[in-house]
Amino acid sequence: GFAYGYIRMTQLIGNDGSQSDTIIEVKLRYPGKHDRNMTSNHNWNIWVNPVGVDATVKQVETRCVAAGYVWNPYYTQLADPLNQDLYRQECGPDNPLRCYVGDVSTRIGPINIGGRRMVFTDSNFPLEGTVSALGRSIVIFGPDFSGSRFACAKIEPDHDIVKYVNLKKPPRFVVAQFLEDVRAVMGLPEWMLAIDSRSTKTLHNDACIQMIIHFKGPSAHQIEQDFSRLLASGRLDQPTVSIPGYVNAKRKKTLSYRTCGVRDPNDKDNRKGFFSGSGSNSTLKYSLGMLLSVLFCNRLL
Repeated sequence: GFAYGYIRMTQLIGNDGSQSDTIIEVKLRYPGKHDRNMTSNHNWNIWVNPVGVDATVKQVETRCVAAGYVWNPYYTQLADPLNQDLYRQECGPDNPLRCYVGDVSTRIGPINIGGRRMVFTDSNFPLEGTVSALGRSIVIFGPDFSGSRFACAKIEPDHDIVKYVNLKKPPRFVVAQFLEDVRAVMGLPEWMLAIDSRSTKTLHNDACIQMIIHFKGPSAHQIEQDFSRLLASGRLDQPTVSIPGYVNAKRKKTLSYRTCGVRDPNDKDNRKGFFSGSGSNSTLKYSLGMLLSVLFCNRLL
């Protein structure tokens, strides 16, 4: 890709079908862990179709072509669609309902890549109902109000799955390093896998650690399943999230962390079984495994 990060949209839907304004969070930078380049004044729109591999092509002329054109579901200015002077007079931050629904930057302003997180409020960015931006695309144009398509992505629902995980705690265990190792094997960006650090605690005399992990994004369910398989087997042959046309030949496929049960791994085996010749009943003790509750939290973003 040509931009790294996310654009997250949040809208509240009432029981009566009413819709709040949409809160838009933009956090984008250039690809590369240490890339600190910054560009500003990127126009951005909602286009009618989803994009695919065309989002990753190097040629600017053919990049994001599958997106089609700016989304205009209410046929704004249909009587004179080629009169751009009239459109610019009527459409703007002070009169957002006279803009195409997809003309986001004219309503709320351009965005920057490589700078701080930006937050906007848009009164005309529907995410639910018969007129919805879901399944369409965000198209970002070049810096300084360029007309060239720079980057694009499909607009998809954002889920948040929460799960308790107990891990055997190796020497010098660091939560941040554990997250980085898991993300590297699964091919995940940092915003798709996170830990609630306020709820992290040790168990069994510091032999284990319990964490609450959040799996986020459109592929949250698949991420949770692959994470469970990775901890169970210690291996994941294919990344959960892949970039079309890009193969990371240096990606690790194994993980050394293992899950921890409810019993203290430092304790000796408490199971006893014997039969005495005096006729006493045999005794057998079992440890019952704790059923971890998994809370599914779905948010339409």
